[in-house]
Formats: sequence, structure tokens, C-alpha cells
Amino acid sequence: MLLNSIQQIFEFNVWPNSWDFLINISESDFPLKPIKELENFLASNRKKNFVKSHGQDSQRFISKQGLDKTFYECDTHMWRVADRVLPTGIRWDGGSDWVVLSREFCHYITYEDNELLSGLKQLFKYTLLPAESFFHTVLQNSEFCATIVDNNLRLTNWRRKQGCKCQYKHIVDWCGCSPNDFKSIDWPRLLTTKSKPLFFGRKFEAIINQNIINQLEEAINKNFSQFMVSVDKYWQNDYDFRDSQPLIDDAKLTFYYAFAINSQKAIENKCQLSDVFSQIKLSKALHLSHVQEVDLYFNNDIFEGIIISYQSVVNNEFKTILNFQTLIRPINHLNNNTNKMPEKLISLTVCSDFDVKELMFRNFGCILGPFSKPIAMHKWHNMNGEPLSTTFVWIDPINTVAASYEVRVEVNATGDQPLTQRPQLNGPLRPGVWRLMVLHKWVVIADHKFLVTPLLFRNKTKATKEYAKFRYGPAFGG
Repeated sequence: MLLNSIQQIFEFNVWPNSWDFLINISESDFPLKPIKELENFLASNRKKNFVKSHGQDSQRFISKQGLDKTFYECDTHMWRVADRVLPTGIRWDGGSDWVVLSREFCHYITYEDNELLSGLKQLFKYTLLPAESFFHTVLQNSEFCATIVDNNLRLTNWRRKQGCKCQYKHIVDWCGCSPNDFKSIDWPRLLTTKSKPLFFGRKFEAIINQNIINQLEEAINKNFSQFMVSVDKYWQNDYDFRDSQPLIDDAKLTFYYAFAINSQKAIENKCQLSDVFSQIKLSKALHLSHVQEVDLYFNNDIFEGIIISYQSVVNNEFKTILNFQTLIRPINHLNNNTNKMPEKLISLTVCSDFDVKELMFRNFGCILGPFSKPIAMHKWHNMNGEPLSTTFVWIDPINTVAASYEVRVEVNATGDQPLTQRPQLNGPLRPGVWRLMVLHKWVVIADHKFLVTPLLFRNKTKATKEYAKFRYGPAFGG
């Protein structure tokens, strides 16, 4: 993809002879310095190529990156299909796939026709992470070897213990690592980059920590927040009816429509006598047209709820169209009875889509359906004595025990390090109110209720009657 992009830059001739370097960045990158400082630095290093190398142990890198394996992408999955022997006589190199390449080198890899380039391009077509090795290897084995600078001008937030947990095995036949998001606690580390040739940091996610992004904005532009009323607020889109891909989870779409209907009914009941509704001759009936979009709403890095924007049609002679927004706030239905215990249960949440790298749920609304994989996240305090032996009991809506597990809470468990318990529940799950009970010495110390919603949609379309029969799950929740 990157090679095609470079070729298009030359062929489209959008900026003829007006650029000197190509920098690939992602939505998770953020500048650490004003753009002028980057321009001055690059102006004094023309024709250099900035790539971060793994080091001197080439064989270890080849094995770790799977360069000696053949991969093929099909059906949005990267399959490992065979071992392979790499060509000899070539100095293999690699490292970060975030690079700063000179215009001259970009022109070389786009238009030069030689055996080295054509052979490497063919080989890297079937490589797991080609951008992490291709440019490095071409630079090392070409006339541009003297232009290499072992620095990609980025500060990357590597935390190997958290970021290297094979969390992408569902999309690739390999275990890799991914950097963590910068958070407010990392601010002192970011300050150390002022005197260093580092101009970008990664990763940053406003949905994880917006405050650190605001701090950087203030450092780069002193007037950043002067006229911004909502600088500490953040919306992130979760659904738009115009999007065809990716398909939204059916449980989420069901939830959004259900709450739009409930919101519409509340408006009818409370506002039918207002001046606005009397002017459009409301006849006590609003018809939900469709949910337009859904956004996740954060305030000061705290998840405040889900904003559902929907359109309704008034049942009058004009068929007036009205646009509404409603804010849905989640409620954690937890009955905690550990107050008299030395070990305190700080929190217990049942959700899905747990991020093992950031130690949080990506399903912010914790909307669960029959095909969800529930996970319990629990945090404890004062775990300084003996390990705590507990029992996690999962109970379905008809009070049948779906699963039961002995869970040992170790003494080094703290509130900063959440623990997870992943039940093996037979699906589809029975819709309704479920319970997770936590017992210690056969005494209930926590009772958490959570909802599994039925499905009104299948692949973004209204479900058929046959599917509706199936959506309610098995006779038992387990």
C-alpha cells in the first residue's frame, strides 16, 4: 500500500518538485513539536533517510518477524502458509514501519528497474509486515546505504509486558507486539523530547486519554484552548446509518433503536402540549424513521454515555420531520458486600471486547447480545495477606447456573491492575437479565446484574421471524 501511495504521489503530480521527504503517519500519531521545527530539521538533513533499525542481531529479527515464513492475505486474515529460505548475499534489516524517506529514495524504489528491487518487491508481497523490513533492506543494499539515519523521529510508547500478548491472533497467524497509548502519567517522559530529534509520538487515543493530547496542543500552540469551550469534551462516532463497512454489531443496533423508541415515547408524553408541538399539530404520534448516528461521549476522560441521534416523522398532514438526540448513561448494577472484609472489591463489570494492552473494555456501553463473549473485570484493594479464594457463579435469566469457576485473587492484585475472568458459556446466550455472583467461603460478597439484549437485526437488516425464534438462545444459558 505504501509503495502504491508513493507511486501515486509522483504520477498525480499534485506537488511537482515541492516536496523533499515522505513521512507516513497514522491516526494514532501526534506531533511533539511545532511543524516549523520539523521543517528546519529536515532542511538541514536533505537526502537523508530516517529509519529505526532493530539492531545488529539480524537472525533474531528474521525469526521474530517471520521473514523466513510465507504469508498470504485472504478474507481479511493473514495466513502463514509455508517456511521459506531467504536469498543469500543480502544484508537483511528492519525495525519500525514508521519512516521518513527522501524524495530521491522514493523515486528510486518507484522507477528503478533492477534485479535487487524487483526481487525484493516480489518477496515482500508475501511477507507478514513488509513495511518493517522492505525500506530498511533496500537502503542497506543500494547506493542509498550512506544516507541511513537510525532514527525515525518518533517516540513510541513500548510496554512489552502489556503490548506483546498475541492479541491479534484472530486476524493473523503470528504473535506480534503493539505500543501502548500515552496517558497523562507519561507527560514527564514527553517533556524529555524537547532537546531530542523526536517530532512525533505514538500512540495517542482521545478515547483513552484526551488530557495528554490537550497538554501537547498547549505546548505546541499556547493559544490552543483560548476560545475552545469544550476542550475537555470528546465525541467519537460509533455508528452512522450511511456506513456500509464495518458491519455494526446486531446487539448494538438493537439497543440503539430500542432507546430511540423509548426516547421518542418520553418526548410524546412530556412535550405534546408545548408550543412547538402544537404548531406542527402533533396528534400524539411520532413514527421513528431511523437512527442516524451514535456517538460515544467523554468529559474529562470519563465516559459519560452514548448519544443517539435519530429522526422521527410527525403523524400529521405535513408529515413533519424532526431530529432528536438523546443521551443514554450506563448504570452498573452491583451490590457489593465486601465492606466488612479486609479485602475490598473496588469494582466488578461484565462486558466484552477487553483490550489486554490497555486493560479496559472497548465496548464502552457494555452492550451484550446472544452472540457476545462476556468477560468479568474485577479490581481489589488491600490484597496484602493470603490469596483470596472466590467463586464466580454465572446465572442466566431463568435462574439456571450457566457456569461456575473457582477464582484465586493473588496478594499482589491492586486496583491499578484489573483482573479478568472469562467464562466458557454455550451460545447463543439467553436474552434477559443475567447475574454474576461472587462468593467467598460460600457467602455472597458481590451480586452484579447485566443485560443480554435480544436481536431485532441481523447484519444491519431487520430480522426475519425464523431468525427471531433463534435469537432467544438455548433452553439453558450455559
